[in-house]
Amino acid sequence: MSNYKIPRLEKELFKLINNALLFKVRDDSFSQVIITGVSLSHDLRYMKLFYFIENKAKIKKIEEKLQKVSGFLKKQIAGAGIMRIIPELNYKYDETEEKSRHIEAVLASIREESYDDSSSDFSLDEFLIEDEFVPEDFEDMEELDDMFDDDVLEEE
Repeated sequence: MSNYKIPRLEKELFKLINNALLFKVRDDSFSQVIITGVSLSHDLRYMKLFYFIENKAKIKKIEEKLQKVSGFLKKQIAGAGIMRIIPELNYKYDETEEKSRHIEAVLASIREESYDDSSSDFSLDEFLIEDEFVPEDFEDMEELDDMFDDDVLEEE
């Protein structure tokens, strides 16, 4: 299989399945489902659909409904005529959004702590310890410190 064929098919299937779930399926619960990714096996016989839903309590119900809609989605894939073999569909809840929210919260707390600790003095001498980081034109570290304003180094 060509290296470029599988990613191209994944992009097309991603569009096709999103459109089918949003516009052709008459179940309102699918309006909350976001398909985040599609992954095809190398032999094109299996496809993983990664989905996300805000309400974690509905994950089981949504997965059951997705299993029931699998036949319809396979029919949509066959009707599009982009594949000879219609893959088996597997569904997996995508936790990427939750993980990214957690990381953002941790980073925000770190930023708050660093703003609270305003007594620390910033010095380039601490960061430019090795000679390879200091340009040869600068003989004096004070001259290098003067080049960098405190406003540039602080986060906005």
